[in-house]
Amino acid sequence: MKTAEEYKTILWHKYLQSGDRRIIHRYLHSLAVARACEELIDRFSLPVDREKALVAAVLHDYAKFEKPERLLELARQHGVEEKIKKYGPKTWHALLGHYVIMEELGIDDPVILNAVRWHTTGSLEMDLTAEVIFLADFIDDTRLSDVVKEVREAARIDFRKAIAQKIKKKMIDLNNYSQEQIALYNKYSEVQWKS
Repeated sequence: MKTAEEYKTILWHKYLQSGDRRIIHRYLHSLAVARACEELIDRFSLPVDREKALVAAVLHDYAKFEKPERLLELARQHGVEEKIKKYGPKTWHALLGHYVIMEELGIDDPVILNAVRWHTTGSLEMDLTAEVIFLADFIDDTRLSDVVKEVREAARIDFRKAIAQKIKKKMIDLNNYSQEQIALYNKYSEVQWKS
């Protein structure tokens, strides 16, 4: 497997091929997520494989500019079409990006693939590396909203509380109060959500 530094170049070339005008912003975001990932690992002395976490951080949005048709075809091929339909196309790059990474880059490490897969929605199945990427993706320094600033501040003090804050914000924004999302919030929160 290549290093995170090598994957930065690969990501840039992938984005260039898309022709999308947002590539610079998205590329800088991926680099900022890698920095936030390192900060979280160091701040909380998290026992994760740093290189795997950095690879996942760099590649978390690898499928960001994939055509919805390609992502739907991947969903059909892997039998997850019904599962992803409850999410909008904006989320498919995360839920299906690990398939693109497997296919194009040959990465088969479950730690990296799951971190990419859950970086937007979160999951009860997240391991510590996936949790780091889930939070880093939200608090990186390219995001400037007040809610992000609150979660970023919490992430300086309490890793799990910051994750709970991100989940709560996503639940409210997406109006998604499913049992799965409530269970996810409750896993990270001291105060349990009552449905």
